[in-house]
Amino acid sequence: MRILFTSDLHALPEAFRGFAATLKAFDVGVIAGDLLDDYIGDEELARMFRLSPDDFLEELAEPEETLEDRVAAWKRSPAHAHMVRGLEQKEQEIKSVLRQAGRPVLAVRGNHDVTALATEGPFRNIHGERVEIDGVPFVGYGWIGRELDPERQMDGFGAVERMIDASTVLVTHCPPYQVPGEVGRSGIICSVGSRALAASLRRRRPRFHLFGHSHSSAGVHGGSINGAYPHVRHFFGIDTVTGQAWVEKDRTRPRPIWVQAAEDADGAEELIDVETLERNEMRAQRANDMRLHGTWYHDDGRLADGRRFIALGRHEYYAAFAARLSDELGTEVYLLDYMIWLDLERPHKSLLYFIEAAERIDINLQGISREDLHRATVGASRLAIDRRDLGLPYMTSWEINQVYWGGHLHKAWWHTGGSMSRQDVHDAMDGKASMERIVEGPAGLGPGGAG
Repeated sequence: MRILFTSDLHALPEAFRGFAATLKAFDVGVIAGDLLDDYIGDEELARMFRLSPDDFLEELAEPEETLEDRVAAWKRSPAHAHMVRGLEQKEQEIKSVLRQAGRPVLAVRGNHDVTALATEGPFRNIHGERVEIDGVPFVGYGWIGRELDPERQMDGFGAVERMIDASTVLVTHCPPYQVPGEVGRSGIICSVGSRALAASLRRRRPRFHLFGHSHSSAGVHGGSINGAYPHVRHFFGIDTVTGQAWVEKDRTRPRPIWVQAAEDADGAEELIDVETLERNEMRAQRANDMRLHGTWYHDDGRLADGRRFIALGRHEYYAAFAARLSDELGTEVYLLDYMIWLDLERPHKSLLYFIEAAERIDINLQGISREDLHRATVGASRLAIDRRDLGLPYMTSWEINQVYWGGHLHKAWWHTGGSMSRQDVHDAMDGKASMERIVEGPAGLGPGGAG
């Protein structure tokens, strides 16, 4: 089954139109709350219902009234009634747009959803329910009581928790405590999520957990997916057969979108591509997730959730080398050119992150001479700052230096690539690389297999 997921659309008409148009290529849609906003301005209400200023008059407050008294009075006022009517009308408009997709849409309420979001046609509110579609079970739990904190939100979750198993797609508006990728300005993880929900996830381990609420940490983190729309302005696709999740672009949004920026120091105005800004924001969020949790991401935003195997080598050879190696190992071998980097300004920092975090490193020596290999390893006599520090023209020399002097020889496999014999490679590094880890040709696992 293919699921299109989002959250926190906050009554944005273009977002719902984009979701409905994109949903046609999927089997089911999921929205994890905050479909609406909880307020409509007086001017918009006046246009919607042809109201006059007199229709918004409120009672004068008494000096002894508390804030709670005023809130209660507001809820009894005609103005509040008009707003609720306006929100109910917006709910119907949203459902009408979603019906155009011709697909079922499952949803729960968020803290900004003050209308019922009642089940109607293909739209189904699954709060407190377990619903199966084509054999895939969905369990939902929405926001209960706007004034409750995240912990008290989960007071009624016990009955729902019993519905969850390893095959479940769990949908909540509330995130778990310490949302992946959410980092405060100080760089310390912060959270608006629930500890009780986090504990439940550890106990029940659903197949996927789809949630929202935290706009600053939208993204895919394994089976935990925050679909909050406002910052990223795209949706998320999920395949329940393969277990993959990915960024799914809003197919109705024009590309690129340009906005006028303020004048720069020279008085010239600059055009900024909004899509690029959004992509860079998401890249920064994923880089933070990598720093904090050791996660790896492809450059297109897909989570790299296989074994941590990487391939190094001269650029003109190593893509084909990695492809053959992936077939032989039976798992993806990652090319660092296609991974999200921690720091675009300092590429060595990003390369070193992957080298240090890798379980296995396969190095293709095609196009590298025995002299260059010796110069990058034994001849350097230390960790090099960059490739210029080695006096060699290609980045692979610096990568080899980091493997050799950085204490990573125990996880490195050396592939001669036709440039040298196995004995040449062994001798060039003064025997520091064992013959068992030196392999003839551009690929081939050698005696060590995948270990």
